[in-house]
This record gives sequence, structure tokens and C-alpha cells, in this order.
Amino acid sequence: VSPVVFGFGDFYPGPSAQAADSNPLEIDNLGNVNLTEINITAYNLLNGSYFIDVSNVTVNVSDAEGTSLQNNTEITIPIANASVDVLGVDANESLYFYISVPNVMPLYYSSPTDWVITADK
Repeated sequence: VSPVVFGFGDFYPGPSAQAADSNPLEIDNLGNVNLTEINITAYNLLNGSYFIDVSNVTVNVSDAEGTSLQNNTEITIPIANASVDVLGVDANESLYFYISVPNVMPLYYSSPTDWVITADK
């Protein structure tokens, strides 16, 4: 997975579906099995008692809004997959993240727990 540190940059309440600075997140399949399902478990973004509910974040395989994430819940990303790398041809999946910032204090928010990406065959 690249990049391993992912961020949204400086955003303020207002426009919806603001693209992450780190788009796209690349998942490269270097194994020997086609990955037909990619899942993400995400966690709310916090700063002390202030938080941004992770349901304000969407993810998609195209450069557009997509499926909303849910706090501490594994979400399958529709049509996300990564085939086996064949004959040196990269077989990866790009995931695009967007955020709609609610009316919150303009602080630095981060997840207290690493988000988890899993894949199934």
C-alpha cells in the first residue's frame, strides 16, 4: 500500500467532497492470488474532545465520491480488486478518498487507531 501515511491536508467547513492530498492510495498485488474484494476499517478523526465522524469520508476506485466509511466497521469498497501481477505488468487498485468537513473547530485531527485495509480472494 502506498503511501503508508495518508492525509487530507488543510480543509475548512464548507464544500463537500474535498479530495485527499494523498490521492490515490495504491494497492499493489505482489502475491499469487487475485484479490477480488478490498475492505477498509476506519476510525473517527479526533483532537481531544472534538471529532470528525469518519462517515464524512468516502472512498471509490474512480476519482470521485464513493462509499462512506463507518467508525470501527469493515466496509467493502464496491468493484475494488487487484489481480495478480502478470508478466511484469503492474496489477494494482487505486482508491480515492474524499472528505466533507462538518462545522467543527479548525484543529489538526487524526485517527487514534491505524486504519486497516484487508483483501479477500
